[in-house]
Amino acid sequence: MITLATDYFFDLDVILLSPLLSYSNLAVFGAITRIFSLAAFGVGTIYAISLPDVFEAEAIGNAQGFQNKIAKTNFTASCVSIVILLGVIIFGSTILSIFGTEFIKGAGPLAILCLSLLVRSAFGPAALALSMHNKPQLSLPSVVLGVASLVAANILLVPILGLYGASLAALLAITIWSASMWFAALKYTKLDVSILPYLLSVIKK
Repeated sequence: MITLATDYFFDLDVILLSPLLSYSNLAVFGAITRIFSLAAFGVGTIYAISLPDVFEAEAIGNAQGFQNKIAKTNFTASCVSIVILLGVIIFGSTILSIFGTEFIKGAGPLAILCLSLLVRSAFGPAALALSMHNKPQLSLPSVVLGVASLVAANILLVPILGLYGASLAALLAITIWSASMWFAALKYTKLDVSILPYLLSVIKK
């Protein structure tokens, strides 16, 4: 269930949106989610590169080292997310025009979706922390909460705001999901995997 909701989040979202959006808007939303997935892959690569050092810190029982490495990775991922967001704001219309002029209206909603990259980077890889502490099942309540939030937000926002409502619903669901999973990791592993420890360390210096 966790894999289904995480790996196929937007595929599930498109199904949920099918009775709420027109066929043309549904096609635009499908296109911007594919572009978003490509951008998310770029951010995810940063975490993949840092994983060996993260696993090493955990293997030797260096909790502080683990948290420091995660915090620095979050900061790097957040910076990349901001660059991607700026790129989408500037070039989003041009990129979407490749699909056709009717897809240009998806530029604003795409920028909203890309905000979720920054949100996820800021809260950090909580699911990884739970898995490394043999508690992956504790991710499930956050997943359920995120999907429930997506359904509710779609019903409330899409009829009023259309494509923008669909993007805002996804952003809201991802924010609730990420915050909930961060809290679960903090509670059950005693590790703050968000960007906050890194920012606090910079301020202290």
